[in-house]
Amino acid sequence: MKAICIIPVKGKGRKSRLSIPKSKREKLTESMFLYVAGCASKVFGNDSVFIVTSSKKYKLLALSMGINVLPETTSKGVNEAVRYALKVMHADRYFILPSDLPMLGLSELKVVKNLSRHFDVVICPSFSFDGTNILAFRKVTYLTLSYDMNSFWNHLKSAARL
Repeated sequence: MKAICIIPVKGKGRKSRLSIPKSKREKLTESMFLYVAGCASKVFGNDSVFIVTSSKKYKLLALSMGINVLPETTSKGVNEAVRYALKVMHADRYFILPSDLPMLGLSELKVVKNLSRHFDVVICPSFSFDGTNILAFRKVTYLTLSYDMNSFWNHLKSAARL
């Protein structure tokens, strides 16, 4: 079974709600991206990891790591980036991984990958249960994407309806 890991990366405004200088915000988001992309690469292999972004910087970073890039012409948000990737990528299982998970562990990512072999949907919530840290689903399962809008509960409701 072919598995694909999709990592959407915003073109602009990454972590704009943080009250730290823009230069530090950029460094933080870059560090988190490199870490998450590196973890995904180790678990799924470079050929199965795809970055979706309109950012030239993140396209170049991904390519320098040997990771695939699905370029967006403009940044339309996480939901649209993931929909675009799902439309052009063909696999049996999909893993949506945000680019800002500094506490992601290889063992947790491996557990999600293994669980996805037995379940149609695997959802890992954020610490506060208002976001989705990892979303995995099979090709035949179509979840209504709901990033940036109380996503964990909305993804859970969508999975329950299936």
